[in-house]
Amino acid sequence: SFSIKRIKNGLSQELIFCGKSIEEVQCGLDLVVGRKPLKTKKYRQREDLFFEVYKGVFSFKEEARESFFRELPQMKNEVIPHVNLFEINDGVPVCLVSPCPNRSCNYRCHYCFNHDHGFQNSKTEFLDWKSALITAVKKIKRPILFNIGTMGEPLVNGEWWEVIKSLLKYSHVQKIAFVSNLSLDLKPYIEGLDRSRLGVTGTLHPSQFEDAEYGLNFFLTQVEYLINEGVDVACNYVLTPEQLSDFPKYQKLLAGLGCNLTANIFRGNWRGKQYPQSYSGEELSIIKKYSTDVPFLWEYQSHKKVPYGERCTSGRYVFNIDWDGNV
Repeated sequence: SFSIKRIKNGLSQELIFCGKSIEEVQCGLDLVVGRKPLKTKKYRQREDLFFEVYKGVFSFKEEARESFFRELPQMKNEVIPHVNLFEINDGVPVCLVSPCPNRSCNYRCHYCFNHDHGFQNSKTEFLDWKSALITAVKKIKRPILFNIGTMGEPLVNGEWWEVIKSLLKYSHVQKIAFVSNLSLDLKPYIEGLDRSRLGVTGTLHPSQFEDAEYGLNFFLTQVEYLINEGVDVACNYVLTPEQLSDFPKYQKLLAGLGCNLTANIFRGNWRGKQYPQSYSGEELSIIKKYSTDVPFLWEYQSHKKVPYGERCTSGRYVFNIDWDGNV
């Protein structure tokens, strides 16, 4: 098993190479190993490239790392000036993005990445995630906007909803937004909560409606209810090739309720093809037309614009908190 304590004490029975990215680890292995057995002395012989972190644990020296990997997105991002989030109290809100590691869901969309993970929950990871968010709220005094849904459907994760209510007890938490397929009645969930501090993105998945007409009407009813209750609401729709042509129909229905529907470019494997690379030119033209009101979604989701190494609000006003507390 992988034990940090054993590694630090020099008790690991295996030689380990570590790095800040997959590319570093692969390069480190390729430079020394090739097709030959991995041996500690080979790394010790290359003092120009590597240093020994712990006994039997090696990594690139910083100067070698900068030379080999200066074009990696991570390297480009590291040279952007940083400020300490916890040292600032200027009243400017920060957005914390941190999806709960629970993956359970009442839908089984064939294009969902959770098929690779069995729609499973981890009690340990959940408790770590909960602790990380509570710690963040206690340490960060600036106004906080949370984007903290789950990796599945939050409304079937009762423990997740209890965390939401706990966070809303802190007055500087201005809003908590999450993604839901809106397949369950939200009235009992938001009872007693300040609606103005909630935001919901409804994900429309018609392929999961057992009864197409009833399922769509229920979804629209939930959207209308949330809007009337003062909750900020938007919706999105995944543009798999088979669902592409129906987007205008659903967009019109939601516009009638005063709700925007955004087109999510599909990313992943679909019938043996990788997307978005496999969209045809005609399909991309249609998608771009759908994204006229939100051009930045089109630019980044279609990979027409690459943000790496550019200054942006990520790491300035927007932060991601992993379930283990890493920011």
